[in-house]
Amino acid sequence: MRDALLYAQAKGVVRVVPRVGAFLETTPAAARIAVSAIIPRVDSALRKGLGREPTNVLHVLDARRVIEVELIGHAAERRRVEDLLPVRQLLDAMLQLPVKFSRQEYVELDLRYHAALANLAGNEVLATMQRILMDLLTSHFAQVPSNVELRPEAERSHIAIYSAVVAGDAPRARRAMHEHLSLI
Repeated sequence: MRDALLYAQAKGVVRVVPRVGAFLETTPAAARIAVSAIIPRVDSALRKGLGREPTNVLHVLDARRVIEVELIGHAAERRRVEDLLPVRQLLDAMLQLPVKFSRQEYVELDLRYHAALANLAGNEVLATMQRILMDLLTSHFAQVPSNVELRPEAERSHIAIYSAVVAGDAPRARRAMHEHLSLI
């Protein structure tokens, strides 16, 4: 993250004030440059930092919760009706999987569903961070045995998240996402 911030500061996109914080420059041109310049660096820095040693899965899950709960609130506030169809299609695909489903297929649909929700938020930096955390968790999710008894609860929580986003209800979306991630 430090490298990404230093790079952004060098490009004039961010102003770093020691012991205070980092502030985005407010010019529209700087904001456009910021996203295209920072995303690859954030991706690289996080993957490098998290890939150094075995990562505590509970820490990754906690980071995912922090980021994804905030992302879903932004998604509910900023979503455009025309952008909801791909999310709805992924939700429908998960709901239509037969009872005796492939665990791998369900995990893949679930990851795509969460990534699509994250994209609705319109914050590429947070969506990139969420995607990296999900990548770290994918192998762990695939190893968890299928539990048919938990599936109805997971489906209800997926529906609750989507419904809150469609309604534009950010507090309800955040609660639904928090509850959903607590199932894990």
